Amino acid sequence: MSACVAVLVAAVGLGPAAHAVPSVVVPTVSGPVTGPGEPWGAVSDSGASRGYSQREYFLSGTATSYRATGPWDASGVWGAAPDATAPYTTRVLVRAPSDPARFNGTVVVEWLNVSAGFETAPDFLYNAEEMLRRGYAWVGVSAQLAGISGTGAYGTLGIPPLKGYNPARYAALDHPGDAYSYDIFTQVAGALHVTGGAGDLLPGFPAARRLIADGESQSAFRLTTYVNAIQPLAGAYDGFLIHSRFGGAAPLGAGLTDVVPVAHVRTDLTAPVLVAESETDVPYHLPARQDDSASYRLWEMPGTAHADAFAGASALGCVKPVNDGPQRYVMRAALRALDGWVAGAGAPPSMSRVATTAAGVITRDAHGNALGGIRTPQLDVPTATLTGDGNTGAGNFCFLTGTTTPLSADTLRALYPTHAAYVSAFDAAADAAVSTGAVLADDRAAMHGEADAADVPPAFGTGPVLTDITIQAAVHPGPLSMTQTDAGITLSPITINGTAQTMTGKLNPVSVADFRGSVLGWSLTGQLTDFRSDTGGLIPRRAFSWTPRCAVTDPDSPSRPQAGAQADFGGAAGMTLCAQPTATGVQVTGGAFQADADVKLAAPAYPLAGTYTATLTLSLS
Repeated sequence: MSACVAVLVAAVGLGPAAHAVPSVVVPTVSGPVTGPGEPWGAVSDSGASRGYSQREYFLSGTATSYRATGPWDASGVWGAAPDATAPYTTRVLVRAPSDPARFNGTVVVEWLNVSAGFETAPDFLYNAEEMLRRGYAWVGVSAQLAGISGTGAYGTLGIPPLKGYNPARYAALDHPGDAYSYDIFTQVAGALHVTGGAGDLLPGFPAARRLIADGESQSAFRLTTYVNAIQPLAGAYDGFLIHSRFGGAAPLGAGLTDVVPVAHVRTDLTAPVLVAESETDVPYHLPARQDDSASYRLWEMPGTAHADAFAGASALGCVKPVNDGPQRYVMRAALRALDGWVAGAGAPPSMSRVATTAAGVITRDAHGNALGGIRTPQLDVPTATLTGDGNTGAGNFCFLTGTTTPLSADTLRALYPTHAAYVSAFDAAADAAVSTGAVLADDRAAMHGEADAADVPPAFGTGPVLTDITIQAAVHPGPLSMTQTDAGITLSPITINGTAQTMTGKLNPVSVADFRGSVLGWSLTGQLTDFRSDTGGLIPRRAFSWTPRCAVTDPDSPSRPQAGAQADFGGAAGMTLCAQPTATGVQVTGGAFQADADVKLAAPAYPLAGTYTATLTLSLS
């Protein structure tokens, strides 16, 4: 069935433990969708055995894109204004208690991740146990084009987006592009505040609903921009769980290029924000690390990875065993802490930050585990070295999976003379984690069970005899350089005929080599003097323009720089020939490239005859 609901939801009071319903555009809701086939992302038991149901709906309407207003800088206090509009149809997947009386009043709205070219719900996976036992509702939103009909930033791993998965079921979906993703996400919030009638995504549930926006990885990248630029306009969400962001934030349009390379989360909003960073993310996020405030908390989780074994990263086929750290337990505690904050129970505790050197390198203990940050028994009573980096593999995601390296049998026997000694130490560390709020008491028994089942210490005569050998390999940075075989440009001559004419030519190729082995970008720019003739004539530099080109000459180059815009040289600043931004979401920049340009000089109708000369200075920085 289909439901058309009112264009705006009016603000109403929700009592002391909830917030006001925002006035936002509400889409048309169709569903539940019954076929053909099953919804993408449906799981065989999404909680049915624990009293949960799963339904899919289509949402349609007119979405608005946004343009930036005012300065967009590291403060995160950004302005935005409506720009264009476009029709859309997307879908949401709803998981909620079958009995509305079990609903705890909070809906977690997850911006589904599309980095691999298809939709995943990583935070539902991490937090499912907490949501099922506490009566949350969960809504997964197809906010971006890639998950519906496009391709992700890193390829597809052979798994199609929605329209490829089930063309018949998802034929009606129509996404106008990621510039509209922010308003689509806002309109889902509007739909969730509709109660009663066919348009209600949670039929029979109480009208008082707290909405927590949630996003991990690329979704966190876009949710950071949503908090900084869109939430002040829409006021659609009551709290934000931003999981595994790097230091930048997404553009208002499409793509993965940082709108600014370092973006703090603004702290002048009433909706609280909890940012949870895995160990993988910490070095990338360091430039954007900020103090806790009345509306902001940062939780850093050492011994965890951006994508870990619990989230299925072992299936990626990475060279080393992927991280199997305690991220799921900390994320459940983070959700409960944020939910209490939103409901008026007080802010979560401020947590210690991961220890790093002045150069941003994580400081580690004798076993190779990170110091500082949120402490868990897996780190303080270790049986393995758990890192957030250090893995490789054929795909593009292994650098995000971290590693798990078991401690040697001799080390385990030295640390824990008996199994009872190990379990006792583990339990004490688990109790300490519960007391800090980093782990929930509800998960204490499960953690104890994992420790009790572990073969620690290993018995003598069982398993291989292991010896740790340290292998060091120094990789020194190379240069950032440019070369040009022939620097001269000779423009096509003209003969004065009383009309303005154009003299054309080509900038000879410039080779750029970036062998620094870093995440830094570079820019190749040109500055020009005026043209002066041997007879005293003058043609100003603004009459000269170029059309740049930029190409990769080494197919193994990790970078894909972009050519500058077609432009003249009338301004005081240098004009960009080719540029590579500082990396975000990739492991390293570098490679070999070639830049050139078509050039032209607009000569006036009556120039002074002679040979004109100007100096074009190229700079690489």
